[in-house]
Amino acid sequence: MEFSNEKPIVAITGSAGKTTVKNLVSSVLREKWVVFESNDYNNTTEKTLSHKERITFIHRAAVLEYGMAYPGVITEHCNIIKPNIGIITNVGLAHIGNFDGDITKLAAAKSELIEDIESDEMMYINNDDENAKLLKKADDKGSIYPVWI
Repeated sequence: MEFSNEKPIVAITGSAGKTTVKNLVSSVLREKWVVFESNDYNNTTEKTLSHKERITFIHRAAVLEYGMAYPGVITEHCNIIKPNIGIITNVGLAHIGNFDGDITKLAAAKSELIEDIESDEMMYINNDDENAKLLKKADDKGSIYPVWI
């Protein structure tokens, strides 16, 4: 199926809280729409490929977890299913060993979601997360909304 901005495609990444946020967003959208929701912890690029095959015309929105353990993985998710709404729950220490112990490198990899957002799309970032300030925020990349939890 070809995806476009015709329906909300919400991508959620972060070191923790992806599943909880996915469940909350999905439950709100399900009040009015049929929503495709990735299964708990099915957040690898292989699962994103299978999700692409399972999202059909009946779904008015999709809410997906985009897991990330290495640089380039979020970009790969976005190349499979391009989101038009992004959420970064936090930048924590999960997988920090894959980034030479450098939180700035890990934040740069999470920033791949921000880089994928277009100028007419939305990005939500947890402003309570101290490490969120490490995310690369391009001025011309959509509307970035800081959210306090």
